[in-house]
Amino acid sequence: MPNRPNEFEAVLSAALKDMADHGYDSPARVRLWLGKLRTAMVNAGVSEAVAQRRFRAAMGKIYDKARKPTPARHVGLEPRSVGNIEYHLRPVFEARVSAGLNLIKLKRTDAIDATVKRFEGWATSLPVIPNYHNDLAKARKSISKPFRQMSYEDRRLTIDQSHKLLSAISQTIADQNGAVAGKWRHVHETAYDGRPAHEARDGKVYLVRGSWAAERGLVKRRGVDFTDEITQPAEEPFCRCWWVWLYNLDDLPPELLTAKGRKANAI
Repeated sequence: MPNRPNEFEAVLSAALKDMADHGYDSPARVRLWLGKLRTAMVNAGVSEAVAQRRFRAAMGKIYDKARKPTPARHVGLEPRSVGNIEYHLRPVFEARVSAGLNLIKLKRTDAIDATVKRFEGWATSLPVIPNYHNDLAKARKSISKPFRQMSYEDRRLTIDQSHKLLSAISQTIADQNGAVAGKWRHVHETAYDGRPAHEARDGKVYLVRGSWAAERGLVKRRGVDFTDEITQPAEEPFCRCWWVWLYNLDDLPPELLTAKGRKANAI
């Protein structure tokens, strides 16, 4: 198979040389190269269809992992309970995949458009008299940057969407199995550029509004924090925080329980 990214590089090199040789002598010359560059980019590199297949496959692996909750993230939940809510989880997966596939398409369109605009800006800035002193290597690097970053952006998108899927599946499992609270966890890694507000939440327990424990008057309704009052894990770009879901009263801090809750917990 020919190296298709080199096809784009060849077209770009020819376009740069032609414009440098002739200068900006007519809009028609620029339009000709804009069309050739766009076609070369669409045909070059990993195709959109292949990128989308890879994305769906990666998300499928994440889904298989996420729908099997671990005690570390679902404290007190019986694993067998999850099988009963499979029909709730699949739509969450499909919705997240659909969003990701659309983003891949949009980001690739944006990258191609940005590359074309960079070339057009460079070409139309040339003088009518040919200027052989243009730094074509520098121009090539600058113009092609959005296109060259497409694969990198695809990987970044997959990573971010994977965290969003993990969070959404975990949330659905918690909702369907009656979690009463969530403990916020923050990633502690040197290379992770976490948000200070998220780090400040680390280890804090938030009650689930309207839980079975709340309906029975076992947990407080006022003067406490709820999970729906803050941005959720993975909601913001590249957030890797997560909830540890709590299902039993004895896993809650005593200060979140009512007198009735403390009494019930002591039995």
